[in-house]
Amino acid sequence: MFLNRVAVLWLMLATTAFAEDAIPRGQLPKDVVPAAYDVSLRMDPRASSFSGSVDIAIDVKTSTKVFWMHARDSQLGALSFKQGERAIDAKATRVLDEAGLVRIDLAEPAAVGQARLSMAYTAPYNQRLEGAYQVKRDGESYVMTQMEPLGARNAFPCFDEPAFKTPWTIRIAAPKSDTVIANTSEVSTKNLADNWMEHQFATTKPLPTYLIAFAVGPWEIRKATAIAPSPRRPNAIPLRGIAAKGQSARMDYMLGETAKQVLALERYFDYGYPYDKLDLLAAPDFAYGAMENAGLITYREALMFASPNESTTLRRRALGTHVHELAHQWFGNLVTMPWWDDLWLNEAFASWIQGRILPELYPTLRADISRVEGGLWAMDSDSLASARRIHQPIDDYTDIGAAFDGITYQKGAAVLTMFEHYLTPEKFQKALRGHMRRFAFGNATSADLIHSFAAESTEPDRLKQAFASFTDQANVPLLKVTVQCSGKQPSIKVVQSRYRPIGASFTADALWQVPFCARLGGMDRRSRFCKLIDSAEATLPAPMTKCPSFVHPNADSAGYYRFQLDPKSEQTLFDNFRELPLSEQMALADSINAALNAGTSKTRDYLTRAPVFATGELANVVSAPLGSLVFLKHHVADPDQQAAIDRMLVKYWGDRLERMGFVHQAQDTDDTRVLRSTLVDALLRDGRPAKLVDAMARQGKQLLNTKKPGLVTTDIHPDFVAASLYAVVLKNQASAIAQINTQLSRNEDPIQRGAMLRALGAVNTDEALQMALDLTLDPVLKSSETGTVLYGLLENPALHDKVWAFLKTQHDAISNKIPAVWRGKISTFASGTQCSEAGAQAIEAFYGEKVKDLESGPRALAQAVEQVRQCAAKREALAKTW
Repeated sequence: MFLNRVAVLWLMLATTAFAEDAIPRGQLPKDVVPAAYDVSLRMDPRASSFSGSVDIAIDVKTSTKVFWMHARDSQLGALSFKQGERAIDAKATRVLDEAGLVRIDLAEPAAVGQARLSMAYTAPYNQRLEGAYQVKRDGESYVMTQMEPLGARNAFPCFDEPAFKTPWTIRIAAPKSDTVIANTSEVSTKNLADNWMEHQFATTKPLPTYLIAFAVGPWEIRKATAIAPSPRRPNAIPLRGIAAKGQSARMDYMLGETAKQVLALERYFDYGYPYDKLDLLAAPDFAYGAMENAGLITYREALMFASPNESTTLRRRALGTHVHELAHQWFGNLVTMPWWDDLWLNEAFASWIQGRILPELYPTLRADISRVEGGLWAMDSDSLASARRIHQPIDDYTDIGAAFDGITYQKGAAVLTMFEHYLTPEKFQKALRGHMRRFAFGNATSADLIHSFAAESTEPDRLKQAFASFTDQANVPLLKVTVQCSGKQPSIKVVQSRYRPIGASFTADALWQVPFCARLGGMDRRSRFCKLIDSAEATLPAPMTKCPSFVHPNADSAGYYRFQLDPKSEQTLFDNFRELPLSEQMALADSINAALNAGTSKTRDYLTRAPVFATGELANVVSAPLGSLVFLKHHVADPDQQAAIDRMLVKYWGDRLERMGFVHQAQDTDDTRVLRSTLVDALLRDGRPAKLVDAMARQGKQLLNTKKPGLVTTDIHPDFVAASLYAVVLKNQASAIAQINTQLSRNEDPIQRGAMLRALGAVNTDEALQMALDLTLDPVLKSSETGTVLYGLLENPALHDKVWAFLKTQHDAISNKIPAVWRGKISTFASGTQCSEAGAQAIEAFYGEKVKDLESGPRALAQAVEQVRQCAAKREALAKTW
């Protein structure tokens, strides 16, 4: 926060009331805009605060006496505004502390033209993973940054908006013993008094505030082989790993995978990596998975420590995340959205290209299946009245953080995949390459991108309209498909509406322009039948003379829509289940899950269909019905029905695991290993065959059988560490948690800590639950770890009342512990504890005033309440059709 008083001439930092319509709660006015930044910082990571100064080259577009900028949680010092030799007295007034909004008043109007704004300041190191924040690892203090979305205003006074892409010159003074890193290469150093040193970095290419990054402290640097020049880039790229002291060697695997990913992205975009170096930093604590800062990408430690010697799932996730962040160096960094309503241009593209690059480099990663799974997952959150659009207008700072969700990432990526198929991959790539060159080092909007695609289409206006029907409209199309074979030529009747789950507060009336593609049995296996459906109802002649042996209404699962087949055609599709590509098996699973949740399928019919998927080849297919089965067990079933679901899980999924065995074999593929570990995790939570629980608990006991830091992982594959710990907590409760608490107090390994924290979801006694709840607020837990424990405890409905009571009594403590960017979303913890109208009202009443001015707060609360109401309605409806 700002201090209440600062005794500096012409500087006023007292809260002042302005007319509501005069305060820019969203975008800043463009009367005065930044042209370049010169930032000097003085930082000792062992201190509690730092000091700095900013000198901003300004373009005055319109003569004015008032303009707005950002500074949050800092104490501003002397303020100077000059145009040439003309100095204009200026004062700063804080407005909207949560937003960090500052009004600058000039004593006389600034003329149109260039100016310079300078100010000194001091600020505390943020303790909750935002702005310039402080973290500790093995007793050492470090400083690093997380600027996106609104953290830059915590680190320095600025115009904190993505439209303002400017060059940055950064100098950082720090104790000589500390390592200092920034976005660009270090160009010089200068000795200072008291054994300090100033580090000067090369001026950046134009960057917005949210991509600025630096780190100070006893960081350890691991130099890797530079990325060799390529046909699209004449220079080599210096490549380094940066980690806490003693940890950098663990980055060798991910550093070794970096060059091939960069070169693949350069080939796809036909554009060289745009920055002067590439540093990868493993963060001891981090609010997100990773952050794409230009030239200095930051990651959670666990992702950078992934390797073939760690869990298969972690390695897959780490390699996918790495491609995602590297892709941002083009989409997001080289070409940047001007405002947060177009965040999807960054995140959807980085998510989409994972499915394009990863199969080329790592065929066994199954990135194509992960892409399908992500799109299907997004459909659930897209089935709310409060769901965002992909291209969602944002008029208030409180809605910016809400844009970082499954709609922006997974739905956006799924829609891009659909239109890539519609336009053809070759034309899609050509459009992207031209777009990249046209807007390099600048900003581009959704309209700009769609124009780039339309230029490659034979029907540009139709493509624009179709694209907009998905980007500018929330929710999911439902295609009701009837196969008609009574005439001379088979046909497919398609009726579209809005998918509407039980309890939805919106109508089914809606219209999209849907690139519909079906696979018809009897055609070549690789052939697809595709049409753009732009009306509420269409009858499409099939390209064959006899009735197809089956129809799958979403070929390759490339379309962002759900489907509902007529009963006969659905049965035929199930009869041909083994003939379907794996992606289409997943879409079929989604169709019966969606029908259950919409009330168009009876519970008893769903229970008959679900076991088919236990015969699938991949974990993604085998586990597809488990979420619905667990919901039915915990929220709908009576005790006898709960026991019946457990028996079903053991009979079909447990039998599959029994035949595979509980231990990996030398000849296992990655797919087999992921399937086995997925089944182990699922059956420990529900079904719980005694043989499995006992086997895993024995391993868990071995893991914890030490008085030294670190788990005893000898002879236990990393894929089963978390499951083994879960099992030992399940059997031993409080005594196992006491052992885990002891390990957490002395074990800093991020991968092992994550496994221990996930195991706490197995608690089922009052004593063990209280220990787990107390741990969430214990200083031994890092800021980002609190949520892991709370979400784990939500798995057991028997704990919900006590967890909800804890969330209420400890609200302030939890809010002050979790990462700052999560504060507005705190109601999502509570939504997992409720499934009734009374619960929805209780959440709304408790959090309403608390989150109304927080980033993401209003929308997160609206969605939490709506999800609880849908849960209540679904529970009541499904109980009637068992």
